[in-house]
Amino acid sequence: MLIKMKNKIYLAILLGSVLTFGSCKKFLEVVPETSLSSATFFKTQSDFQQAVNAAYVPLRAITNNNAWVLEEMHSDNTYYPRNPLFGAVDNTENVADFAVPTAGGITTNTNVRDLYRQEYLIISRTNQILFSIDDVDFDQASKDNIKGQAYFLRAYAYFELVRLFGKVPLHLTPVTNREEAALPLSPVDSIYLQIKSDASQAISLLPVKSKQEAGRATSGAAAT
Repeated sequence: MLIKMKNKIYLAILLGSVLTFGSCKKFLEVVPETSLSSATFFKTQSDFQQAVNAAYVPLRAITNNNAWVLEEMHSDNTYYPRNPLFGAVDNTENVADFAVPTAGGITTNTNVRDLYRQEYLIISRTNQILFSIDDVDFDQASKDNIKGQAYFLRAYAYFELVRLFGKVPLHLTPVTNREEAALPLSPVDSIYLQIKSDASQAISLLPVKSKQEAGRATSGAAAT
């Protein structure tokens, strides 16, 4: 008798659980509190200041590691001699000799790959700033300055990309899934029109050099 009673109790609990979960139409979605995301981060002026600081960071790798290889080594301004004591330098020599190997249009040359990725890292970070900043209320002059820097950096990144690669994907909003990341290549003319638009926005929003914090983009830089 006791076993039958227990079985009935278990069956009642099981049926109650099934009915409870079966009738539930919405599930609780909790943003992780131990990690930062766009859903939780962009709340204050300080958050956007940190974000625009991060948008400058790829410039270090671009200018120190890759830009001089893809630009100067690809021109008549320099000559690249192999130094056998320096180690493997095929990636640099290939660029200098216009002999970058490709397979199906894809190259494993790290100088090409890394610069391309770093430029789109700038674009990704500035897109997130420009997408989110108008929804947060803080000092308008500071907001304009941050927006101006973001427009300038995005224009800079696309200017580098279009000169080196020609047609490239034109991302102007944050990418939220894998499908959105695979945009088709945009024509060169469209890229230059966007660069001009972003630079014009930056000119109108950024302060002149004498009123800007050292090291940040200015209206004069955007005009150039």
